[in-house]
Formats: sequence, structure tokens, C-alpha cells
Amino acid sequence: MAERRKERVGATSMRVEFSTRGRPMPCTPPRIGRINRRVAKLRPLVGAPEWFRDGPAARSWGVSAIPITYAPPARDASELAFEQQAKADAPDLAKCWLQKAPARQLPNLQKMPISLVSGEASFYAAYGHCLVKYLEQAGVHPTYFNLGAMGIHGNGHMMMLEKNSDQIADVMETWVRKSIAE
Repeated sequence: MAERRKERVGATSMRVEFSTRGRPMPCTPPRIGRINRRVAKLRPLVGAPEWFRDGPAARSWGVSAIPITYAPPARDASELAFEQQAKADAPDLAKCWLQKAPARQLPNLQKMPISLVSGEASFYAAYGHCLVKYLEQAGVHPTYFNLGAMGIHGNGHMMMLEKNSDQIADVMETWVRKSIAE
């Protein structure tokens, strides 16, 4: 269905997600991935495996609880190995879980521009950088908008409802226009 729409319109679509409702970005099926060439993730899902838990991974496929495509391929999640950073990147940040070297790549996600947005007062602020690090380790190069570091202050999880939501929309619109032009 989506492929037929693309043929009629003759354009590539962009997927904009907020939080964890619906199908999370890393789980996008390959046929949809051919159409959705850009992903904007506002307050992404909890990443690999879960940043504040020491114990069995809740997301056995790294950034997903269901199989995703890695290169070299993994037939089963048990073939993936993770390790937690010995020390956090900063005192107010979580220690990240990353793949053990050599890291497998995420080829389907490497093919599209991806942005991740985090407000400074969001519960995500302490571990947003971890998803970025995991993706970068897997050969994906997302644009990470840490709003507080950009001078856009006071935003929590529901950033689109806050008084400065127009500022955030401007940042996202600029990114969308730039990514479409590429």
C-alpha cells in the first residue's frame, strides 16, 4: 500500500515519531524502509538494552526487542554481545550499553538521515546520548538535538506542548529541509 502511494506521488516520505507508541524506528520493516528515507524521532525509545538496568537485556536485539538486520547477520539475538561503559561520559549521564567489539553494523538505518531530540528536563536527558553512541557504533550517524545544550531550556517529555514549542519546531523544520535537500 505504502509503495503504491509512493509510486503515485513520486516522492519519498519522512517518518516522524514521538516516544514509544507505534512501531519504533529501529523496527521499521524493510519494505517501509525503502519508502521512509528519513526518520525524525522525538524522545526516542529506551535504547540498548535499557540504560538504568543491570541485568538481562529487555531489548535483546540492542535497540529493539524484535529482530533487526545487522551486518554481519545475526540469526538469533544470543549472537549479539553487549557491555556497559565502565564510567559514564559525565556525572549526570547514565553509563551506556554498547556492542562488544567488533560492533555489528545496522545497514538499513545507515541509508537514511535520522534525528533524535531530547529536552533537558526529560527523563531521556540522562541517557539520550547512549542511543546516539550505539547507533554511531553500528555505522549510523544520527543528528542529536540536545535542546538544553542548544540554548532551548526547560523542555520535558511533552516538548510539543510547552511554551517554546515553536523554537523546537523551527529546529526540526530546518533539519527536515536540510535532509530532504541531501
